[in-house]
Amino acid sequence: MSFSSKVKNEITKNTEITRAEIIALLSAIMRLSGTLAFGSAKLSFKITTENPSTARFIFKLLKDHLKIHGRLLVKKSGSLKKNNVYVIVISEDMGLRELLLETEILKEEEGAMGLNYSISPNLVHTDALKKAYIKGSFLGSGSVSNPENAYHLEFVVNSLELAEELKELINSYGLTSKVIARKNSHIVYLKEGEQIVDILSIIGAYNSLFEFENVRIVKDMRNNVNRLVNCETANLSKTV
Repeated sequence: MSFSSKVKNEITKNTEITRAEIIALLSAIMRLSGTLAFGSAKLSFKITTENPSTARFIFKLLKDHLKIHGRLLVKKSGSLKKNNVYVIVISEDMGLRELLLETEILKEEEGAMGLNYSISPNLVHTDALKKAYIKGSFLGSGSVSNPENAYHLEFVVNSLELAEELKELINSYGLTSKVIARKNSHIVYLKEGEQIVDILSIIGAYNSLFEFENVRIVKDMRNNVNRLVNCETANLSKTV
């Protein structure tokens, strides 16, 4: 199991959160891993993930807290890995329109409906809501490298505007995330071990945080020992 999967499995165990936090979290997930479709004058929405615990988590939040009974589909990935892909489908008769308005993915102005491409301040006006939005962003399109190999955490975002807003939201915690373009997407990323630890704390992945810190401490000790050995070896060589 990848380190990213461990983090997602951990943070999806807690379903006892407020409705406002659920809306902020779902808004982030739907923006980063969702697809809105128009057909036969009706709306439908698909949330796609390769992580089964994330799929169960979203399905449970919709069903238990928002009374939306979506359909959960499982299909094989088109990639070489042939992993399962989990798709949650929400149709208009299940309450999709109300959900899109509440998550502020759709906005209604003068009787007309339109897409909202930015993070609404209403969804992130408290510390708890900010954390819920960042948590949803990680579940929607986030990944973190195994600390044994490298320190790298990223979010894949479709638009530059949303990437910049997510960056600012993350950096409001004193972090220094950056945005780069990659193919047709924009990546919000962090590469410093201490800041990745902070993000894991923000999203509530405390067990993963301890595992990450343990690896980081061992790596730092190993590096310090190597530096000391190299220094002593150099001094001995000079003495000889």
